[in-house]
Amino acid sequence: MGVCHEGRELILKQLSAASGELLPGAQVFQLGDLGGYSHRPGSNNCFNVAKEFLDSFKLPVNIVLGNHDLEGFDDFQTDAENLEGWRQRFGEHYWMREIGNGAAIAIGMSTVRFRDAEHSSHEVYLDQEQVNWFRETLAQHADKPVFVFTHAPPMGSNLTSLQEVHVRNRCAWLNHSERPEAFIDIVRQSPQIKLWFSGHYHLSHDYDRSMNVVNNCLFVQVGVMAQCDRDGRRQSRIVRGGEKGFKIYTLDHVTGQLRLDLVHSYDSRIQELPEKVRRYLPGTLTDAPTGPVWLAGSPGLPGVHSCRKGGAFSPMIGEEKAGSSANEKVTWISQGSALFCVNANQLVQYDPIAVAPVGVVCDRIDGRKIRLLTSDGSEASTSDQEVEFIELVGPGRVGSAPVNAINGKGSFAGEVERIERNEEGGFWYVYQYNKYKLLKQRQAAQEAQKSVAGNGAQPKVVSTLPYSWQH
Repeated sequence: MGVCHEGRELILKQLSAASGELLPGAQVFQLGDLGGYSHRPGSNNCFNVAKEFLDSFKLPVNIVLGNHDLEGFDDFQTDAENLEGWRQRFGEHYWMREIGNGAAIAIGMSTVRFRDAEHSSHEVYLDQEQVNWFRETLAQHADKPVFVFTHAPPMGSNLTSLQEVHVRNRCAWLNHSERPEAFIDIVRQSPQIKLWFSGHYHLSHDYDRSMNVVNNCLFVQVGVMAQCDRDGRRQSRIVRGGEKGFKIYTLDHVTGQLRLDLVHSYDSRIQELPEKVRRYLPGTLTDAPTGPVWLAGSPGLPGVHSCRKGGAFSPMIGEEKAGSSANEKVTWISQGSALFCVNANQLVQYDPIAVAPVGVVCDRIDGRKIRLLTSDGSEASTSDQEVEFIELVGPGRVGSAPVNAINGKGSFAGEVERIERNEEGGFWYVYQYNKYKLLKQRQAAQEAQKSVAGNGAQPKVVSTLPYSWQH
């Protein structure tokens, strides 16, 4: 907790006048995931420690739940019980507040499921009750600027995301598995939404898409204060504003420095971000020890923590890039209503309307030929033909080197992997299953192993559930 206490003092300094007194109207907004695994996230103990810490700000603190806040398996049997345990400490999980002496409205919404998720438990899911309330609240406050706070961003915000972590596991966006486009549709219908803050990715503010504009709404990525970053940078956002507009700053928790990122007046539109906002790390972490397209930890970087994981960045639509290897090349494939990207040796499906990645179709292309087939099995030959099957053709790897998949014009050699549409109509693969169900499956298998063991025998128990254990 040492770095958290240091971070609190840095934040309070920015929220105070030169005299040391807190500025009128100062508030704190916390975007979820209250504790790392060392504090058993989602548990009673984690909630109690977090509440004590947040109370020490001695300011109004507004909190939403992140996915890890419902992970208290030892203390709570259901998501509803876990949510109620959180509510007992922190109040309602969705809310509206006045900020800036009534100059603007703040809206916060929270995830409500972890154990009950169909696939990835780490999807940030807002139930229909919150979505309906969100629409109604916006309608009631059409004449004031609105700032929105959620743990994950909406699909279509085009913030920097991690292809190998959140896109692959289909937990990158709000309600990723269930009409994720609904939230960007609300933004397009609600010009009063000026700012939308989110976290979830554990990334800093130093990328060309740490902020992005859609329909005059500025989507803002918020980093981490404690040592659970993915890129060696620990940062928070400071927002100062009033009736006429706002300024957004980055507070660096390693150096203590404050950086002005954006100034905006409500009487003007944000057509696109100024060039100076995009000057830091354009799409890659150039000093990552394993290469420019990876996020990775190194003891030489400040703020390194064992929770970091690597992952390729998701490119913007149309951002083509040549490269000497499969991991460096970025190419786009558009066919009918389908849009795909080949990036970091993976085939990724995109939503062409929301302009966002929705899932990974194949995580190891390995030099194989990609064929897009129509309903009759023929290769799509005109741009308007719809894709019904995808084939990956070729032997793939010999040793560690990719092999050319095409043996002469129109002649395909080697094995063929055919991918059909899934139940949701897409081609992506489910790589991450429900963590709670996997845990219960493993516990049941262990109990069964004990119950049938006897006389020194070591029988093997095989579960019939349709899951395999994944971390």
